Amino acid sequence: MSSSARLNLQRNTALRTNRVLPTEARVRQARIEDLFFNSVIGNDLLHGRIFDDCHPSALLCFRATCRRAYYAVEYYIRRMWNIHRFLSRYFDNPLEFRQLQAQTGMLISGSSALQFFDRTFYPGSDLDLYVPMVYREEVGNYLLDCGYTYTPHGTQNTEFHEAVWESRIVNAITSYFIPGVAGIFNFLKSKVNPATEEREWLKVQVIVSANCPVASVLYFHSTCVMNLISFEAAYSLYPRATLEERKSLICQSRSINREEAIDKYRQRGWELINGIEGFHDAKLFHVSLPNSRVPSATRWVGDRHCWTMQLDTSGIMLRSLQSTPRSKPLSRDPALGNSWKVDLDRLEYPYKASMTFTPVQSPFLYFGYICGTDQVLQAICSSLPLLRAPERPTSNLPFSAQMQTWIFYDEEFVAACRAYFDYSNSLQIIVASFPRRTRLR
Repeated sequence: MSSSARLNLQRNTALRTNRVLPTEARVRQARIEDLFFNSVIGNDLLHGRIFDDCHPSALLCFRATCRRAYYAVEYYIRRMWNIHRFLSRYFDNPLEFRQLQAQTGMLISGSSALQFFDRTFYPGSDLDLYVPMVYREEVGNYLLDCGYTYTPHGTQNTEFHEAVWESRIVNAITSYFIPGVAGIFNFLKSKVNPATEEREWLKVQVIVSANCPVASVLYFHSTCVMNLISFEAAYSLYPRATLEERKSLICQSRSINREEAIDKYRQRGWELINGIEGFHDAKLFHVSLPNSRVPSATRWVGDRHCWTMQLDTSGIMLRSLQSTPRSKPLSRDPALGNSWKVDLDRLEYPYKASMTFTPVQSPFLYFGYICGTDQVLQAICSSLPLLRAPERPTSNLPFSAQMQTWIFYDEEFVAACRAYFDYSNSLQIIVASFPRRTRLR
């Protein structure tokens, strides 16, 4: 056989192979996929065991592979991150509690929010509620109506309504002090656990924020507990570090006895790092090293570095701010109007981190807020000049009557914050899309 005939025979054989074998391979692969999806992914018990060991990012990547994977992961997410299921341990009517969140700006944080995101349970843990100061009594009354009993500690008054107005609650004694907290009220309730049929004690802590609930959360000892649950969404501020790499950055603060809390989370499986040592840590916690030409970006609740999980808000009604019928009702959570920045101490290595922000309080704002930098605050105030006013015009009317005529601009403030944050986020994405050698300096 000549060389040309041999070449033609090899070419024809290759063409026949390419026409037949890939089709057979695809059929076998399709059968394997059908077996996998029907026997494993289609089985709620089996795929639940598999998904329990997956990081959230792995679940989202698997969800994007095909339609059947999408529905399987969506079913798992609705079942495992069900806020009503999470709250049913403490309240018989979780929807009513979330309605209270919507009208007061109350947040769930601390170990409670961490358990929700991490799909775990810490025996003996309590529910931590961070409440604006103006609503501390309303939230306490709700807990009393739910069957909880107020249990004073330290020098607190034995009557809840009297303890609310006593100045000594500002220095309330707790296991580890958190700056930015004006008072802590403990509530206990005895309930039979349906799983074990044993009676257990449920504890709810009402933590009154001196400025705003987000500021109290940012004063925590480390980043693994910086997670929030509002009436409309759950936010993990450092999801990759907390939920995937199991790292927590210790933050400098004026907290006392915080070593107890740090050791507790170290025993729960987190690696507590005392500072930023290199590029990987800086990228993990979204900060710039001191020798970097690019300063650390301002962070805000719900930005692209957060894991934002939208919650079902069916049945939740928004209402106007209390005692101010002329103000616009809040269409979103006040937490979305808060920002902060992470500063590093250049004088000590590893570089110590601290959360920095400026409190924002105005007679034209019902709630308190925080801004990461003065530049952010100036940009927002430029669209709302009223916020620069030191006080409201006075009149001879009683204070309660004056409140009826006042207008608060929290809805406009949060909307201005979101517009500024979205604009900054788009700029960061555009700059990050440039090749490294062509980025603007």
